[in-house]
Amino acid sequence: MLGSVLPVWGYHRLDDFLSAGHHFFLVAIGYLISNVFASVTASRFPRLVFSPVPGAMLATVAILLFAFLPPPFDISFQLGGAAAVGLAIGSLSAALFHQLAAMAPLRSSSSFQLTTGFGILGAILTPLVVAMAVSPSNSLALLVLLPAPLGIAIASSLKRSQIQHAEPIRRMSDAIDDFRNPPAILLGLLLFFQLGNELTILGWLPIFLVQRLGISPSTGIYGLAAFSLATLVGRIAVQSLRQREYRNRIVFAGLLIAVLGCLMLTFTNNLFGAWFGITLTGLGFSPVYPVAMELIGNRFPYFHPGIFNSIFSIGLVGGMLAPWSMGYLAHSYSIQVVLVLPMLGAGMLSILLALTWLEAKLTGSTR
Repeated sequence: MLGSVLPVWGYHRLDDFLSAGHHFFLVAIGYLISNVFASVTASRFPRLVFSPVPGAMLATVAILLFAFLPPPFDISFQLGGAAAVGLAIGSLSAALFHQLAAMAPLRSSSSFQLTTGFGILGAILTPLVVAMAVSPSNSLALLVLLPAPLGIAIASSLKRSQIQHAEPIRRMSDAIDDFRNPPAILLGLLLFFQLGNELTILGWLPIFLVQRLGISPSTGIYGLAAFSLATLVGRIAVQSLRQREYRNRIVFAGLLIAVLGCLMLTFTNNLFGAWFGITLTGLGFSPVYPVAMELIGNRFPYFHPGIFNSIFSIGLVGGMLAPWSMGYLAHSYSIQVVLVLPMLGAGMLSILLALTWLEAKLTGSTR
């Protein structure tokens, strides 16, 4: 959402990259608070913690703040909206993992990958609808996003869940012990850098394109949809190839393609080169996430919401801290360095993937 919102607020003109970066930090803080609250109070208030209604209402509050109190209103209003987004993500994530754990047939990494596939559809639709409504530039155009969380809240209130909650296959204490193992740490770091790469691009790509090529904010926001679409296409393709022996080569080749796409975006001076670079970058990074989730499923064949939520939380927090640090880099140097972090992240992903597969080979774990 922030990647679509910042250009509407005019941050491509304000050049206040530090303030822009702080929004991502507040999303991370909000997510951590909401996630910890859900973990601590789940046994006492299960209907509140595991319902999607609170998350949907928090998202509604965020959209209203974004739409009615943009710059030049005091930045605390916009930061409050970013914190509300983080709280909403944490609340909805708790509900999602609980629902997956409650339905025994869905206790798998494949099911979670399916849900994240729908998440990417949201990452495609959000910038599309904002870009179509944003001309002329007006923050009230963000109200076009309001029906989504309101629809979730209303539908969840009207329909009572019929899910029979199954008992966890393993105790939470056992899952925590597993999380302390090197494979879980490596996989958490893998998602940390992967989501950091993706969300840095999703957060800063429109502003980068506007300043680099002088295009309109709406065209820059369309770039987000193009990146998400390329990511979705790549993940679908990788899912169909995941059982083949050359899957590992595809992942490393994809990282090379992502670096090539980032370099093309960095040095291009025309819109065609930008679209081509966006496509290469999205396709290049797309294999990492499904392979990481498959590795998690193989290493932890049981599904425990705590272990999956912990690993995913590490990745999501990394995904928010990366664009936050990007604000400092852009402030100190220029917006042209926005793609440096994804390129460095691609190198770290290569190292972590190699270590993960080496650990699996040495210990004889299923790959």
